[in-house]
Amino acid sequence: DDKLVKILLAAAVTSLILALFEDGENQMQAFTEPAVIMTILILNAIVGVVQESNAEAAIEALKEYESDEATVIRGNKTMKIASSDIVPGDVVVCDVGTKVPADLRVIDILTSTVNLDQSALT
Repeated sequence: DDKLVKILLAAAVTSLILALFEDGENQMQAFTEPAVIMTILILNAIVGVVQESNAEAAIEALKEYESDEATVIRGNKTMKIASSDIVPGDVVVCDVGTKVPADLRVIDILTSTVNLDQSALT
């Protein structure tokens, strides 16, 4: 999918073919360029795999902060539902220690102090 990788691969193959037809003292030096290009491609692939695995690990770590259930007021009834079932218009009830299950707008606070732990967001 990456055009730059395809271009580098084509350059390495072309350079290797040209190196095979090289005569004389420069024959070994002719193989240096395709070897360097292939080394760069291999290192690029390794870095890509490492970055992707790190990103997947970060996503899994963020899922631990995700709330499974939420207490909502829907149609003047208070009920517990799965966080994935929250829809616009639901009023979410947040008590002490509650993980916020979605992006919310605060409409009423029944306390004089509010403390939030936003460390999962950074």
